[in-house]
Amino acid sequence: MCQDKLKHTPNVASPLQHDLSHGPCEPKRNINHSLFVEIFAGTAGLTAAVRKVGLHASVGVDSSVSAKCKAPVIRLDLRQEHAQTLLWQILNRPNLIGVHLAPPCGTASRAREIVRKKGPSPRPLRSERYPDGFPWLRGVNRDRVASANLLYDIAGKVVAHCLRMKIVVSVENPARSHFWATSHFSKHLQGLKDHLFQTFFHHCMHGSRRRKHTLLLHNCPQLCKLAILCDGSHTHEQWGYNKTWATSLETAYPPLLCKRYADLLCQHLQAAGYECLPNELGEDTAITGHNNKHSQIGADKQPRGKKIPPLVSEFQRVVTLTGPSNLVPHAPKFASDWKIPTMVRCSDSHLTVVPAHARVLKSHIYGGGDRKLKDTMSSSHDHSSPENIREISVGIQWSPHDFVTRALAKEHPKAP
Repeated sequence: MCQDKLKHTPNVASPLQHDLSHGPCEPKRNINHSLFVEIFAGTAGLTAAVRKVGLHASVGVDSSVSAKCKAPVIRLDLRQEHAQTLLWQILNRPNLIGVHLAPPCGTASRAREIVRKKGPSPRPLRSERYPDGFPWLRGVNRDRVASANLLYDIAGKVVAHCLRMKIVVSVENPARSHFWATSHFSKHLQGLKDHLFQTFFHHCMHGSRRRKHTLLLHNCPQLCKLAILCDGSHTHEQWGYNKTWATSLETAYPPLLCKRYADLLCQHLQAAGYECLPNELGEDTAITGHNNKHSQIGADKQPRGKKIPPLVSEFQRVVTLTGPSNLVPHAPKFASDWKIPTMVRCSDSHLTVVPAHARVLKSHIYGGGDRKLKDTMSSSHDHSSPENIREISVGIQWSPHDFVTRALAKEHPKAP
């Protein structure tokens, strides 16, 4: 199987964590000025999600642009030399912070091996022995494979470039796609695989209605948390052919998957010293990228939406707790003070007790599709299986006194 072609890397911190970070005296950079590029973007659902967390300059790149696009997409047919030149101009911009690629897998799909009971069946164009395409192909099929191989070669070059430049990069394809074994892609990763994580997941655990098994190859440790395999607790829509191939209906990412990817990317950038969207009105970052909204406030006009943060953030701070599922609280709210067990990790090493009334904002179970995440928790806790790792984000409330003090320290938006 193609997942055996790429070996799991040791459980080590990504070099990005060190290379993207800043010194203690350096000001934090705002992600509003940073660029994320989604190559082979399709309807650009991922680009739209990334823009929502603050990377407003982000764009998609695809050979076609439809009315269904959810974010700006640059039309570039990467089979053309001039389009490749333009792409590299984008990728060499100094504010580039991340790249995601989803190369077309039509010629590399295992679905071509399905034989229909009625009607014509698609012809396989590749195999495990011939991942670059059958040598006896002729005509249209040979041209299609050659065209796809050209795109795979570009994808490999982009991934290698990002790894060398310490830029966040991820590439996605079905877990069993022949794409992973093609020489056109894999030859560019020689000597670089130790910098990559493999994350397997099923789309049905991220909002899809089908059990699509996907591999995400990347260098961002936070994205390992997408590794959720189907737990069998729900029904799935069928694969196969019904007026159209079901695989063609699953090319666009589910909105929930896009949101989770964007949130995890933002967490990674925050840990690396980037300033994301503000929690309170009046923070320096609230002004950057929101000048229009602030102008509306100054003109006594109430802006729409939630792009303007509250005067005082709802929570004094938000922490992350990670540990065996049976030790991490499941209730949406802490009824009383809760002492953090030694086997539960807290993002704030100084916090030992979660106070009463703290609220669980997010709850996430992961581990089934990523070996590194399994090893992280199970190495010291033998009774915990990797499938039972739970991570929760907890909002800790202000005390009434501290909230009022914080509010009184704020200035009116129209104050001189």
